[in-house]
Amino acid sequence: MIQQSYSIFRRNVPAVRLAHEIGKRGIALLEHADEFRESWLDTQISAKQVHELIDAIEAQPSVLNYCTPETIGRMIYMLMNTGDGWNFRDVQLIPSSSGILQYGPGRNERREAAILYLLQTLVTSKREYQEILEHIGPVTPGASATEKANRAEANQQQIMDFLDGRQKREFVSWLEDFT
Repeated sequence: MIQQSYSIFRRNVPAVRLAHEIGKRGIALLEHADEFRESWLDTQISAKQVHELIDAIEAQPSVLNYCTPETIGRMIYMLMNTGDGWNFRDVQLIPSSSGILQYGPGRNERREAAILYLLQTLVTSKREYQEILEHIGPVTPGASATEKANRAEANQQQIMDFLDGRQKREFVSWLEDFT
């Protein structure tokens, strides 16, 4: 009887109901904590892999001469779409007039430079460039020529959108000279 009376009391007191609801939501959040942690770790691992790729490109560029256009396309995709994009190895902090450090140029400078290097030094023909563009992102087996051309055009625009400043101007200039 006492236990039954307490249950009725507990359900009817707003503060107790609120605390109970907060507790239920906290438990639900904790149930998903591992999922959030795994997702964050995947992002950190991916960002690390991108930096390792950039380091390899910078350290041994001659090895890239043996890469197929498909591989180059996948590398460009990885450089543009992997990780958090705000890894502090990419960011330069500069003092402002007020003396406070602010983000300066460099958010994705290493990624952008690596993409430009891959394109400017490894692309030798229009067909090879087309193949690279077709392999930036997921590839659909059995796609028609029109679908491949549309995908290549969209991927070229994705490169344009990713690059900024000096790298964008260099890419546009290279593209004009190349085509």
